[in-house]
Amino acid sequence: MSAIVFPRQGSTGRSWDRYGEAVLFGVLAMSFGLTNVVTPRPETLVPSADGSVLNQALWLCLFAASVPIAIHGRTRLRGLVASAWPLILLLCWCWLSVAWSIAPAIAFRRVALETVVVAVVLTLATQQAGPTALVRSLAGFAVLLLAADLLITLLAPHLAFAGGEWQGLHTNKNTAGAAAMLALIVCLFGILAETNLVRRLVLGAAAAGWGLLLLLSHSKTAAGIAPIAVAAGLWLGFGVRRGPRTLTAVFAVLALALAGFLVPFALQPSGRVLGALVGDPTFTGRTYVWDFLARWIARSPLTGVGFGSFWQIGTGGPADIGGLWFVAVAGEGHNGYLDLAVTVGYVGVGLFLLLVTVCGVRLFQASAVALPDARRIALGGLLSLFVAALVHNLTESSFLRADFPVWVLALFAMAHVFLIAKPGGSQ
Repeated sequence: MSAIVFPRQGSTGRSWDRYGEAVLFGVLAMSFGLTNVVTPRPETLVPSADGSVLNQALWLCLFAASVPIAIHGRTRLRGLVASAWPLILLLCWCWLSVAWSIAPAIAFRRVALETVVVAVVLTLATQQAGPTALVRSLAGFAVLLLAADLLITLLAPHLAFAGGEWQGLHTNKNTAGAAAMLALIVCLFGILAETNLVRRLVLGAAAAGWGLLLLLSHSKTAAGIAPIAVAAGLWLGFGVRRGPRTLTAVFAVLALALAGFLVPFALQPSGRVLGALVGDPTFTGRTYVWDFLARWIARSPLTGVGFGSFWQIGTGGPADIGGLWFVAVAGEGHNGYLDLAVTVGYVGVGLFLLLVTVCGVRLFQASAVALPDARRIALGGLLSLFVAALVHNLTESSFLRADFPVWVLALFAMAHVFLIAKPGGSQ
């Protein structure tokens, strides 16, 4: 079965390419937290329901900047939206959940921002000349971000480190670890996809720098995910290159590896398994947060309490009612799947799983297309980012978290999987 063709609408021209890349860098700067340079970090651990006016204004500017791209490539954008129907359906369910939200005003604002981010990402994906161009742009941004992070680390170490843990320009060591993990992945695949020796050397140095910062962040989750995601991306890229039968075997191996990891949790108490794996049966207190979420999920399992209506909704929110103090200041469930269940219910979780499943189906369609090696490697890099997001979502809340970099890059990865074209197409 061949993939659907969504050819680019004529030649975009160098000016359109430069304009699209400028908007892309703006999106990446927003999602990776470069606005922290001009906005102070919060001085308290207590989450706030107030959104950043600057953040919202800048995203609206990026949305306005993407409108000409959407108009110019409207045929291809319509094709992408039709192909990515599970994502659109999930977004519609999030909008519908505002009707029964326990904090409707906050839910409306957050789902509106989510919609803006999705619209901008899908629009930019239609303008990009395939996964190779995207990976090269991401790798270029990773080099610039590294320079900015190293600059603040050298000039203002009191801001770059908190409790001996590196956070650089980012809000905390977890977001810094996620940024370093993503940047490391794109640099490594950028080296493989790049043909210019000088650029390869620059990306190699950048990868080494990001590896060091990842270790300095003490983000064990991100550090553990990075090699898994890179290996999975290379493995999936190999399967795509060899065709549907090989890709089936690749998925089978990955499924067996996942089952082997999960079996101990089914056969032994989770606390004992976590204690053996990380030395802490509470997983740094996460199990208490997960138990708290499970009790709230049981109250409205199908519909949830409304998109974005559980954490950081001000005093009197669910985390303040009957939760332990560290639950109240957590700000998230540290498990994106549980957060989906508690906010948009099992229906929302089901729609998310449908989205992942359809992406897998489209990957099989892509494996029937003869892709050049550079594009196959770049596609493997995007799949690596998607795998990293899926795993990261187990211990942090990443998916549907509007402008969080893990979610934004996962959106780009899914968009390009949906846009894979037949031989002779621009993809």
